[in-house]
Amino acid sequence: MATTRLMTIEDLELLPDDGQHYELIDGELITMPPTGEEHNDSSLSLLRQFLAYVDATGIGQLYIATQGFVLQRDPDTLLEPDIAIVVSERLRPVEERTGYVPGWPDFVVEIVSPSGRRGRIERKIRTYLDAGVRLLWLVDPPSRSVTIFRIDGSVEVLGQDDTIDGEDIIPGFQASIREIFQLRDR
Repeated sequence: MATTRLMTIEDLELLPDDGQHYELIDGELITMPPTGEEHNDSSLSLLRQFLAYVDATGIGQLYIATQGFVLQRDPDTLLEPDIAIVVSERLRPVEERTGYVPGWPDFVVEIVSPSGRRGRIERKIRTYLDAGVRLLWLVDPPSRSVTIFRIDGSVEVLGQDDTIDGEDIIPGFQASIREIFQLRDR
């Protein structure tokens, strides 16, 4: 039986810059495929809305996919959600905000990529919820739907005629599902 060497965050940081994007789940190195235009369009649509909301309310800090969250050590789990919010009460002081964020975000958006594998997506969702993420939206551009996962285990699927809200995690935030997937003419 072959054994796989588990990687640490420090091992990940030592990898050569090969143009790939990586995450760790339970010490397993996960190569992230390129995302594609639908992913980008949905991400930009949501980012615009969340930026306006966070700026207006001061609810917390908005993070984008380049920010890693250390969800667990030994074995290490480091994930980079497409969009995340940490509420103000849980933010580290500004002078300590360097490197990866220790701990979990309160809210996560993951957007399905064209090459996203169902098993990998389900594993990430379980990992986020097990770590303490209270609300997660899985945005699926091909089906034009958003699946809501809550820390209490409940799941809800919304279609493009629905409106989604931030519940008690990001109160007062609402978005039209249709607008999340609306392509902008340039």
